[in-house]
Amino acid sequence: MEVKRLPKWVPEPCARPPLSEEQDLKVAKESEHHVVLLEKAEERTPQNNFDLYLWGTEPGSIQYAKEELVRPHISKQEVPFVPGAFVVTGVLTKGECAQLIGKAEVMGFRPDHPTSKPTPTGIDSCEWFADESVLGPIFERIKPHLPPRLSGCDVAGVNARWRMFKYGEGAVYRPHIDGSWPASVLSSQGKYELDETRRSRLTFLVYLNEGFEGGTTTFYLPSPEGGLEARGVDPQAGAVLCFPQGNTASLVHEGSVVTSGGCKYVIRSDVLYTAK
Repeated sequence: MEVKRLPKWVPEPCARPPLSEEQDLKVAKESEHHVVLLEKAEERTPQNNFDLYLWGTEPGSIQYAKEELVRPHISKQEVPFVPGAFVVTGVLTKGECAQLIGKAEVMGFRPDHPTSKPTPTGIDSCEWFADESVLGPIFERIKPHLPPRLSGCDVAGVNARWRMFKYGEGAVYRPHIDGSWPASVLSSQGKYELDETRRSRLTFLVYLNEGFEGGTTTFYLPSPEGGLEARGVDPQAGAVLCFPQGNTASLVHEGSVVTSGGCKYVIRSDVLYTAK
């Protein structure tokens, strides 16, 4: 099938003025981390060449800037070529992004290579169960910009299970669709469980850095002339891209190749809504 490549779309940058070092801390707070869940390589679905570690951290592991310095500069922009998709810029400061990257590097990025795929993707991952002290401020900042209801269901948070991806140069996440999943929770005994009372309806993709070449989130949509059109959203540090997911609404997209300029870091999570 013919694919027509269109110029990437660049959201309007966040207009927030630079913050001082005291207002925008650059170094992640030292804290303990521990294994919440271990999935052995042969037990993963699909089977993988590597074990999966889901990490937890102590409360307060990320220090956020004062809310009154951040919230006035957060803005929402509709993605003009993807129905239901939007970008919210300025959700995180660059210092907060640096902390999140630093903490993930301490926990460790690991290769993710399903046994069914002939070659590695070049994308390493760090899975993090974000506690309320890490997740709460992000959700509160973006909540006013999320659809309050979708398909008769109320917005109910951002999924605590984060998949943090590190794209090296040449890495690409081939075209795929995102499914809908129940919320991830910890029981009172600290056991990892799924909460069926909430389910994801939007993909929640946080861009943590910029300055590299390539690395757009590229959508494939039907072209009026036949075939497909491919157009990417340009990553902006601290911005969040949301778009519909699920069996009937998910959009074919890819994490396009990083061509040069270092690594690309993103958080992949979900916006949760009450289950019907």
